[in-house]
Amino acid sequence: MALTPDQIHTKLRLVGLTQPKRVRKEITALADILEPGEDIKGAASGIMDGKNWLVVCTDRRVLFLDKVIGGLLRKDIPLEMVSSVSMNTGMVFGSIDILGAGLSGMQVKNILKAEVPNLANAIQTARREHNE
Repeated sequence: MALTPDQIHTKLRLVGLTQPKRVRKEITALADILEPGEDIKGAASGIMDGKNWLVVCTDRRVLFLDKVIGGLLRKDIPLEMVSSVSMNTGMVFGSIDILGAGLSGMQVKNILKAEVPNLANAIQTARREHNE
């Protein structure tokens, strides 16, 4: 059964998304993207390619969403393709680099400091559990 938008908002807060207003349109779009039974493990918002993105780790993949006028930019990385996750934090913001087999890598910057380790740990844990 797919999650409702209200359930998605609640779950995102539980996994550490601290400023959902920054990505409210992306969160709304997430309801149509998640597959039935897919569980959210971590989330953050940040800047990638000069745009504000919502990054969501599920038990199956890492999703990157940016709602634009007239459409949605979306990138997915299946967990089995994630080879490493690294993070950096500063005084207020940090970044996460996700490398995958055959991918040049995804770097998300300007993530709030508190969200960085939550998302990085969620991706590493989900990847490990998915590969077991």
